[in-house]
Formats: sequence, C-alpha cells, structure tokens
Amino acid sequence: MFALVTTWLMEHDKDRDKYQLAEPEIEVTPIDKNLVDVEITIRFLENVDLVLDDNGPITYRGQRYAVAVVPIDEPNQVAVGDNKTLPTDAPYSRAD
Repeated sequence: MFALVTTWLMEHDKDRDKYQLAEPEIEVTPIDKNLVDVEITIRFLENVDLVLDDNGPITYRGQRYAVAVVPIDEPNQVAVGDNKTLPTDAPYSRAD
C-alpha cells in the first residue's frame, strides 16, 4: 500500500522535493490478530488564488480580494486490498 502511495506522489506531486515537503508518515495500529488500522499522513502545498473583488474579505496593498473558486478533483471510488469480504477492501462508490 505504501508503495502505491509513494509512486502516486512521484507521478502527481513532482514539486515535493522543490518545496522540501516531509515524506508521508504511516501509522499502523493493530485492532486484532487479523485487522489493523492504517493512517497515512501526507503534507501538500497548494496555491491560493486571489481575485480582485470590491467586497472581498482580504485586503492586500490597498485593494480587496476574494479567494478564487478552484476545481476540486474528488474520487468517486476507492478500494484497498483484494479481500472483498472485508469492509476495508470492498470497493466504495460515493453516491452523488
């Protein structure tokens, strides 16, 4: 699983080294002898785009701005593992 996360970051977040972002952290907590809870923490750096807006809440150098609306890519399916009998491995599809 960690290899999948790492290779995804290498392909989709190429500026990690440039901005010296920390490596992902992984924490595995055993639940019982057959089950663990996995928490992966990944730090990202994203630009915030401002647009001139006479009524914007942000004042900068004498002008008012608002945060620009940016598209957000949300996954609608996710699955981990290959044992479909486990709730964590069963494919999840978001109902829109």
